[in-house]
Amino acid sequence: MNKFTYNIIVVLMGIFSFLNAENIHIINKIIIVGNDKTSNKLILQHVKHPINIPPDESVADDDKERLLNMNIFESVKVEFKNDTYYIIVKEKKLLSYAPLIRNEDIGWSVGPIININNINGKAKNINIATSMGAMKSGEIQYYNQKLLLQYQFSEYKSIESDYLMNKQYLFVTYIIKKKNTQINLTPQINNYQLKYYNTQNLMYFRYFSLSYDFLYKKNDLNQLNINVTHNISLNNRKDYSKAFIDYTYILKINSSTKSPLVIFNSKLIFNSNMDSPDFENIYIGGKNYVRGYYPNLKDNSEEIIQKLKFKNLLFQSVQLELPLTSNIFFKTNLLFFSDNALGGLAYDQYSHTNKLKGYGWGISIETINKIRFDICVGLNHFGSRTIHFINYINN
Repeated sequence: MNKFTYNIIVVLMGIFSFLNAENIHIINKIIIVGNDKTSNKLILQHVKHPINIPPDESVADDDKERLLNMNIFESVKVEFKNDTYYIIVKEKKLLSYAPLIRNEDIGWSVGPIININNINGKAKNINIATSMGAMKSGEIQYYNQKLLLQYQFSEYKSIESDYLMNKQYLFVTYIIKKKNTQINLTPQINNYQLKYYNTQNLMYFRYFSLSYDFLYKKNDLNQLNINVTHNISLNNRKDYSKAFIDYTYILKINSSTKSPLVIFNSKLIFNSNMDSPDFENIYIGGKNYVRGYYPNLKDNSEEIIQKLKFKNLLFQSVQLELPLTSNIFFKTNLLFFSDNALGGLAYDQYSHTNKLKGYGWGISIETINKIRFDICVGLNHFGSRTIHFINYINN
């Protein structure tokens, strides 16, 4: 290559770099649209995209999620136009209503939820809920982005219908939020009354409890939740602690929005005292654990009853989801799953004889509002079959 040709190439590369540089926009201002009563200052406290840098889509996505988690906006849209970062919000109405639908192992409960949103534009919310059915309950909570104050009472029969439970909670949660993590510190007063049907005995448990909750959410595909609760008796019962670890990882087969998914879920539950109250029993069968069995012992065959109730649990599930249909209203998936659990009376004592396996298939229906229902048919090696209806409305 002669010197003339070399110089031409250098000049062309310089021109190309100059033209490219002209097309790279630097964000130098943020404009918020749609906030009629919420101040820009309050919104900007949850916006982390810096100015004087090129647009960063991943930071913008995090900003959107943080703003939605304030629970004062119906929708949030973020977009870049030239040198401007636009945040377009739609505020919730002062009063909103929603259905409360619970599908616990004890049965269905329904009721209303009343939300008082964004009081005086200060991102403070009050929620009131009640339910009837298998669980009679009522609750009221106040949330101001850093503190959650809640009172709740409920009444229901145990899974085995051997006692009637009345419980009351009063707690305050201090919330610490970082980029991918949230830490909740919760002191609480818990009151339990158990009325046993066979003896008519009443048992009372009252605890001061301190709970630590750690949530790490790398993205929508990778999430870890750790909860540790210490229960200190206020009426001469035994103290005990409980740890709960829940990890979910979702593997997408390809980058398409209609990609098949493989969902891995692990749960670990440890109870420090095998003589902790009956309401701490873990029923391994059911929609939350091994779907090849029912949670109530008497609904299963005699040969596996001793494998279904423990105070400690190691659980692993793998679920394959294959897209079936998709339109503007809802989408459906075909499910195949395998669940495995190992129960223990003591947190450091497990036996392979307590191991349970279940597998099966099902259908999921998810609406445009991210409300999802699963219908799962569970099978096991003992030849029995179960059907579980799982909803994700109020989870």
